[in-house]
Amino acid sequence: MKKQSKAAIENAYKLVINTVFEKLTITVLNNNHAEYHAEFFEKKRNAFKIDEIIENAFKTCDIEFKDIGSVAAFTGPGSFTGIKLGLSMAYAMICAAGSGVKKSGVSMLDYLIFDAFSHIKKNKTAAALVPGVRGEYFCRLMKNIKGDMKASFAKSKGEFVTSSTSLAEEIKPDYIIIEECASAFFEDKILEGYTGAKLIVSSVRPKAVASFIGYCENVDPERQLELVPMYLKDTYAVKPKVMTA
Repeated sequence: MKKQSKAAIENAYKLVINTVFEKLTITVLNNNHAEYHAEFFEKKRNAFKIDEIIENAFKTCDIEFKDIGSVAAFTGPGSFTGIKLGLSMAYAMICAAGSGVKKSGVSMLDYLIFDAFSHIKKNKTAAALVPGVRGEYFCRLMKNIKGDMKASFAKSKGEFVTSSTSLAEEIKPDYIIIEECASAFFEDKILEGYTGAKLIVSSVRPKAVASFIGYCENVDPERQLELVPMYLKDTYAVKPKVMTA
């Protein structure tokens, strides 16, 4: 079998880092197919040893830092401690891989909508949610326009912060999309009416991650973000600093 050239390898391998929730995921893509995916649960985000996790992923795939051609990270919204940790590692990877590496951020809310889109009926509205602090939610609201995901994204408004009361009494989406690790939502009595078909539970899975990254790169580049923390509201004591590489 003919061995891939160095240039081909660099273009093929992509590293995707997710530290938005207490479930960290690391995915290595090869030509937009998931070659490696691992999940780790840790409530204390600072306890994550991301460098060791990534090194193990590289050993499994038999690649090195210099073989990575692209690094993507979920920039939020979510646990700001986790997001900072993930972005710090992303920038470390970019520096280790060299100046030619591509970098991009992606939104967890966009991913949730992408993953759930086939379950949203045409002309119906879905709210993708990530629990914030003090009972608030980071939200993106989208209406399914004729089954066209790109058009639906284009017509939707940006991310915003809302409350469970506002969701239940004012916004009233037809569906709520939530990540399976968002435990605060499942304890929210105000939104307990969203069950069955009205509640779409998503998760960060390898095939879905590969499809989402491919969609962002090849179909809807507007989904690609700067590699900086997603900042929606001053719910933290210190506004995050912009990170650069």
